[in-house]
Amino acid sequence: MRWLICCLIFLLYSCSSNSDHASMTLNKADSAAEDLRNKRAFAQIDSVIKKIRSGDLVVRTGNDFTSESLRSLNQREG
Repeated sequence: MRWLICCLIFLLYSCSSNSDHASMTLNKADSAAEDLRNKRAFAQIDSVIKKIRSGDLVVRTGNDFTSESLRSLNQREG
């Protein structure tokens, strides 16, 4: 029961509106960088679409546990 009360206190304290954290603001450079990142991602997707065939399994390869597990199933690096 104590851990529940401690969790609630922590949650209430961390969600208080009196935090000194700076708010995040986006500017034109951030938006331009995001647009460029999206264009590159879609260009990579378009280049791979030609190689994908029916029955292929397409997965993402990030740095999380799921991606690492899927990479370990690979018989060869591709």
